[in-house]
Amino acid sequence: MIGKSVFGANPGGTASEVINAQIPLLLFEIPNGITLQQAATIIGGADTAWHAINDVLKVNQADRVLIIGASGGVGQYLLQLSKLRNATIFSIVSEDSSDFAVKLGSDEVIVYDNHLKNQLTKLKSVTKIVDAVGDPNLLNQILEHTGDVDILSLSQTNFNPPKIKQHFQFNNGRIALRDYNQILNLLSNGDLTAHVQQIFPFQQVIEAQKIAKFKHSQGRILLSFN
Repeated sequence: MIGKSVFGANPGGTASEVINAQIPLLLFEIPNGITLQQAATIIGGADTAWHAINDVLKVNQADRVLIIGASGGVGQYLLQLSKLRNATIFSIVSEDSSDFAVKLGSDEVIVYDNHLKNQLTKLKSVTKIVDAVGDPNLLNQILEHTGDVDILSLSQTNFNPPKIKQHFQFNNGRIALRDYNQILNLLSNGDLTAHVQQIFPFQQVIEAQKIAKFKHSQGRILLSFN
């Protein structure tokens, strides 16, 4: 693949200017029309969401899916992939990100930082929940207003739902190699959109981490290595 644009994953980590990989990299050629920045959102973003929506929860058109953190780097793909499965989407985001969630295709938007309690009655019909935030207090508030529901968390490993028929699991597994090609095809033909919020030089990694953790996200935050 010399001379071609690629993205890939290295089991030993990739936050380096030079990578001397003893284990071969997983490399995928980037089709025309997809930038390197957009491709960089796939690892730890689109692939995580693909595993959650298609492999674990097996979302379908009968589902009413609640996505907690629907505007973040993973959440943006959770929302879009659920929409491709023809599910009805409920998104929990900040008020600043509500328009962004609608743009991504959310059917209903709930803002957690503005009168959250008054909005939770909308969630009675939810059948599946994907938690991309990891806030147990928020999740408890939500589950008090839902019935039987399957809960998948991508960030918290242990949680006890308040009701008997609410089933919780943590899963953050891998997808098949062929699925990466499917994601690339969806990005290439416009069925998926990769949103990049901001790109920092790697020397500013601490600042980037603070923004990702404490500020309202609208897409992925990336590091550049020059």
